[in-house]
Amino acid sequence: MRSEISTGLRGATAAVVFASYLGMAFTDNYGTSLLFIPLFGFLFMPLAETLDRGYPLYRKVTWTVSFFFPFALFASYFTGGRFLDLVVYLIVFIQLYTLFHEKKERNYDHIILMSFFLLLATCVMTSAPIIAVAFFLLTLSSAWLLSALEMYSAQESSSPTARVEILDSRGPGDGANDRRKRFMDLRMIGGLGALTTVILFFMVTFFLMTPRLEAGLLGVSEQWNSRSDLSPEIEIASGMTIQLNATPVMHVVFPEESNGRYSGELYWRASSLGNYTGRAWTLLPIRVRNRWRSEVQYNAYRKFATVDEIVSTELVDRRLLGSGRVVVQEIFFARTPESGLPALPIIKTGRLLDGQKNNSVGWAKARDFAMSLKGPAPSGVRYLVESEIVRPTNEQLRGSSDDYLSVIQTNLFRNLTKQFLLPETLSLTEEIVRDLESPFDQITAIEQWLSTSRFTYSRIVPQLPENNPIDAFINNTRTGHCELYASALALMVRSLGIPTRLVNGYRGGTWNANDGSYTVTGNMAHVWVESYFPDFGWVAFDPSPPADEMPNSTLGDLRRRIAQMSLRGQIFWYRNVIGFQPDTSLAFLKSTVLNVFSWERDPKKQPVGKQNSILPDYVIGALRALLLLPVLASIAWVAVRLVRTRNPKNRHLSQDQTRATTLYTYFLQQLRKRGIDCRGKTAEELREVIAAQAWVDETTARSILSSYNAVRFGKRPLDVGLYGILRNMIRSFRKAEVR
Repeated sequence: MRSEISTGLRGATAAVVFASYLGMAFTDNYGTSLLFIPLFGFLFMPLAETLDRGYPLYRKVTWTVSFFFPFALFASYFTGGRFLDLVVYLIVFIQLYTLFHEKKERNYDHIILMSFFLLLATCVMTSAPIIAVAFFLLTLSSAWLLSALEMYSAQESSSPTARVEILDSRGPGDGANDRRKRFMDLRMIGGLGALTTVILFFMVTFFLMTPRLEAGLLGVSEQWNSRSDLSPEIEIASGMTIQLNATPVMHVVFPEESNGRYSGELYWRASSLGNYTGRAWTLLPIRVRNRWRSEVQYNAYRKFATVDEIVSTELVDRRLLGSGRVVVQEIFFARTPESGLPALPIIKTGRLLDGQKNNSVGWAKARDFAMSLKGPAPSGVRYLVESEIVRPTNEQLRGSSDDYLSVIQTNLFRNLTKQFLLPETLSLTEEIVRDLESPFDQITAIEQWLSTSRFTYSRIVPQLPENNPIDAFINNTRTGHCELYASALALMVRSLGIPTRLVNGYRGGTWNANDGSYTVTGNMAHVWVESYFPDFGWVAFDPSPPADEMPNSTLGDLRRRIAQMSLRGQIFWYRNVIGFQPDTSLAFLKSTVLNVFSWERDPKKQPVGKQNSILPDYVIGALRALLLLPVLASIAWVAVRLVRTRNPKNRHLSQDQTRATTLYTYFLQQLRKRGIDCRGKTAEELREVIAAQAWVDETTARSILSSYNAVRFGKRPLDVGLYGILRNMIRSFRKAEVR
C-alpha cells in the first residue's frame, strides 16, 4: 500500500506543478517550450530523491547552487532584468529545489504555494483564456495531493515498523491486508469523488459569476457577439449584439483635485480613427510639416498634430497649446494596450510609474495627441498624465477660422473629408444645416438632429448592407450603438468640408468615496467625434444618447464588487511588487513607526499655537512603547508555543498516544546521554543492550517499553497519573551512576 500511496503523491504533485506552468506557457512573455520544465522535473525527481538520500555530495552541490542563486538574480536585475521575470525565476527555483530533494509534509505545502504564486504572476501578464483551466486543474490536483498526503501520514503513523516491536499484537484479521482494503474501499473512492464534484461545482460557479477579460465562459465567445471595449479598427457594416462588460478596466486618481473629485466631463481618449474606407474606420497617420509660413500657422498646426514632442525613456512632453487648465491623473489601465493609453484630452505630459524598465511611452504614430506604450505590452500599466483641458465657448467656436488648407496638407485634408455618402443623404445634410454659416453651428445642428427621437439607441445592431451602411442607418434602420451615431455625424460633417474623425476611448466613471478614485468599466467604452477648428484644435462632439446601464441585481452587484477587488489586487501588485522602491518603502515605514510613537510629527497637521498635550512628545512615545512591548511579547510567545507544539508526526494521535510518544522519546534521550545508540533498534534489541548495562533496571525498562507499545499501537489508555509514574522512573536513570 505504501508504494500505491507514493505513486498517488507523485501523480498529484506532477498535476499541481504542471498546472502552474500551463497558464504561463500561453502568455506573450513565454512560450509552450516552458512545459519542458515540469516534464524534466517529473523525470528527474525519483533519481534526485535517491541521490539526496544516499549521497551527501549531492546535498552540498544543491545547497551551493541555492546559496549563489539570489546573487545571480540581483545581478540580473541591475543589468536591466524585469522584476516580474525575476520573481518568476525565484518561484521556479524554489519549486524545483523542493522537487529534487526528499520531501516531508510541509514540502508538499511549499510546492502547492509556489504553484499558486506562478499562476498569480501569470494573471498580470497577457494571459490566455486557458488560465481558467490552469486554475481549475491546480485546485483539483491540490485537493487530491492533500488527501493522498493525509492517507500517507496516517499509514506512516500506524506502521508496524517502529523502533520497538508491538508486544500486544492484533488478531489475524488486523494486518496490512485490512489496511489495504480500507485504503482501496468504496468509501474512500466515494469520498474523493464527492470532493472532486464539490470543487468542480464551486469553480464553475466562480467563473460564471466573475466578469472576465475574455468573452464568454472560460474565454469561449460566439462570433456574432461583440464586447463593449476598445478596438484599433471599427467595422460598421456587420450586425452584432454588444454584450455589456462590467469588468473594471481603469482605476483613476486625481491627486491635485479638491477631495479627489473631477468636476469636468470624463472622456478618456485613447486614439483617433481618421481613415474611412466605406465600411470601416482605421488609423490615419499624420505627416509632420517642417516649414510654416507664419507663427500663426505654426500655432494652428500645433493644435492639429503633435509636432514639438520630447520623448525620453520614461516621459512624453509638449508645450501648452493655449490657456487650458492642467489636470493630473494617476491611472492604472488593466488591459493590454492595443492602441493608445486612455487619458483626458489633450495630453501634455505622460510617464510610466512603478519602474517598468523594459517599457517607455511616446506619442502614437498617428500624432493625434494620444500616448502609446513602447515595448512589451503587459496586461496592466500604471502611468501619470497631465492633460490640458481647453473649453472654448460657443461664441469663440463660431468665430473660429475655417481656413483649413493653410494648416492641413491637401492630401490629408481630402482623407479627413472623405465620406462616400449617397445623394439623398447629402441632400438631407444640406437641409439640416440650411441658413447656418459657421462650421460650429452646422456640426451642432447635425448632432442635435441625430439625438432626437427619430433614432433609437440599441445594443442589438441589425445587419447593414456592405455598400453605404451609414446611409442605411441614417435613412432606414435608425437603430444602433455609439459607433453608428458617431460615424453618421462624422460623415455628414465631412460632406460639408469640415475635417472630422472618430475617437475611441471610455466615457464616464464611478466615484469610490472609500479610496477617492474613479472606476471605469468595460461597458463604458465609447466612440465620439472630433472636428478641427484652426484657432482651438480638435473639439469633441457626441451625438449618442445615454446608453442603457447595467441592470441592478444582487448577483450583478456581487460580480461588480468581486471585479473591483480583483482590480485593486492588480493595482497593489504593480504598486508594491513590480514598483517596489526600497528607499521609498523604508522611508514610509520609518515615518509610520515614528508617528505611532509620537517621535515625529507632521508640522502641517499641527494646529498653529496649540499644544497637543501637557507631556512632551518623547514622553508620550515612551509610554506607548511600554504599552506596546508586552502585547508584542505576548504575540511572540503564543507564536513560539504554536510552533513548538506542532508535530506533524503526531497529528493523528490521541491524547494518550501523544503522552506515550513523548514518554518514549524522553526515554531514548536518557539512553543516548548514557552512550547507548538507539537508532534503528527494535524493542528486543533495546532490551539486549539495556541488559548489558548494570546501571539500568531491566524490569523498569520493560515496563516503559511495554506501556509505550500498549498505548501507542494497542490504543490502551494512559492517564496523567500513570504517565507521571513512568516519567519519574525514567528520571531515576539520571541519578544512577554508571558502573
